[in-house]
Amino acid sequence: MKRIIIQSNDLKPALSKLGQVISTRATQPVLQNILCRVTPGQLELIGTNTETTIYYRLACEAPEAGEFLLPYDFIHELIALKKNTPLEIEAFKTKVVVSDEAGSYDAKPYGKLEELPKLQELPKKLMIEIDKAVFESMKTAVTTIGNGKIAGKGLTYVLLELTDKKMVVASSDGSYMVYSHEFTSAQTENESLLINPKVIKLLEGEQDLKLSYHSKAIGFTSDRITIVSTRSEEKYVNFRKIFPEAWPGNLKVNRNDLVEALNICSLANDDLNSTLFTLTKDGVKLSANNSSRNVKYGIKSTYTGSVESVVLNSEKFLRLLSQLDQEEIELALHEPTKPIVITCNENEGYKGLIMPIAQKK
Repeated sequence: MKRIIIQSNDLKPALSKLGQVISTRATQPVLQNILCRVTPGQLELIGTNTETTIYYRLACEAPEAGEFLLPYDFIHELIALKKNTPLEIEAFKTKVVVSDEAGSYDAKPYGKLEELPKLQELPKKLMIEIDKAVFESMKTAVTTIGNGKIAGKGLTYVLLELTDKKMVVASSDGSYMVYSHEFTSAQTENESLLINPKVIKLLEGEQDLKLSYHSKAIGFTSDRITIVSTRSEEKYVNFRKIFPEAWPGNLKVNRNDLVEALNICSLANDDLNSTLFTLTKDGVKLSANNSSRNVKYGIKSTYTGSVESVVLNSEKFLRLLSQLDQEEIELALHEPTKPIVITCNENEGYKGLIMPIAQKK
């Protein structure tokens, strides 16, 4: 018998994370359990779908070390119904009993410990610190990943590119948008890692993150959580080639004004979410229309280019603009059918791109 005592509220954030990899539809029933790994004073909760494994560490009262299986759905549903209270969890040969001052609740695990597949382990080759700015950029990059309809090219992942002098975070949907952010780094190896957006979501709220990897897996760890995921073998597109060379900014505009204008124009969007930008040296006029609505909206700007008009997907453009919080941005707009590059003097490492929509003749 294994026995631990833990606060029910301490389990809630752990169960929320573990639920991202544990499925009631798992092909192997044993994967519907949490593996509880107990050492004196600590409980490590482990969940896996064999592609991603989560290790979540909690303080507890535990007189002896050991391992046992705890059915995820049972403990998750029980904790959701309980107020904060000390719980005693006892593991017997064929069942687990959870009890508190109000009663006791028991369930049988799905399968046996020996049926659990070999767990993914944290790569030990290299530990790289991921500071808050880099991680926030990774979260931001999730906004512009592909939706899985484009085959290959790794576009459903966030790219983390490592070199001896910098880290680059990038993402693209493969047709309209590119996001790129560069950071100074002391990294010593050249490597391109594709980060699963689900892993990025699981890491939200964690502090002092460290990254490690080898040819088969990528791992992130902090004081409280470790996440290991299978490394994708897909190759990322060369997103830098999409950015035109010698493409200086020529349209300066307030980001908040532009966001407001695009949101208003979206009231009359057609099936392509198209918004027409008509450009003059001291202002931009945005217009959108569909079978029942017509919207026109003007904002101040400074423009030195020669392109008179361009059509953009307002939904995609708003998504790119949500990745910045600085007020003044600059757009490089030199041909109505070529990429438009977005930069910001207050955020030197950032570069975005949006492709225009072909104008109707």
